[in-house]
Amino acid sequence: MSERLSLTDDSLLAGYAENIQRFEFALEWCRGKRVLDAGSGSGYGAWHLAAHGASSVLGVDIAGDAISEANARYQRDNLNFELLDLQLLDGAAVRRQFEAVVNFETLPHLREPDEFIKGVKSVLTAGGAFITSVPNGEGVVTDASGKPLYRYQHKTYSAVELEKYLAAHFSEVVMHGHWLTHQGRLRKLRAREMFAQLAEAYYNPLARVGRAIKRMAGRKSEGPPEFRGEADSYAGDYAIAPLAAAAWPWAPTTLIAVCKN
Repeated sequence: MSERLSLTDDSLLAGYAENIQRFEFALEWCRGKRVLDAGSGSGYGAWHLAAHGASSVLGVDIAGDAISEANARYQRDNLNFELLDLQLLDGAAVRRQFEAVVNFETLPHLREPDEFIKGVKSVLTAGGAFITSVPNGEGVVTDASGKPLYRYQHKTYSAVELEKYLAAHFSEVVMHGHWLTHQGRLRKLRAREMFAQLAEAYYNPLARVGRAIKRMAGRKSEGPPEFRGEADSYAGDYAIAPLAAAAWPWAPTTLIAVCKN
């Protein structure tokens, strides 16, 4: 669960507001539909779809602990969760047809994404929608070979690369961006400024002496400040718009594609 949002670990909730916005965006293609949430993690997004209009939702994920949490915490008559490797979706136990497949932030994690896309097409009804997202490759740190330094990812996708890749499998691909808003940029700027002030105060020589005296007296002193502002997200920090609209003068943090057969 180290990189999945979880209600059992408050430290993993930082990106909830950003992530749930993608599920709200997907509702346009999921209301009244049979939906597969491919890579459902701990289940909060699948629950959101099931609770806001999808006729039924099946969440699948490769992580047993994530599926266990989902089954324990998110229960609805129209919601189920199953353990499944997304690269084995084609011909797997999931032999149902879905009118929408949602897949957020997992394509870069797959060693064999073609196998997954093949599986999506095998379970998606004619005219059904595949809604997927990936981190914008322009902002991903990579090594000299182009592989992401983030150990859970195998590949990056720029907007051009993602659209080209999906267009090879689907007849219609519409690209969107998930942007940090002016409000979000300002909040992150202020968070960095506040962290700099806290760090300066913590490492001030007088503060060091004060902590040493506290330790000598057997009293506990706080550790150095940690900067978590970049990962935190709040309502209003992000917004989704068509990629071609270039709604903000900076690059989107995430790319979203809506595909149809």
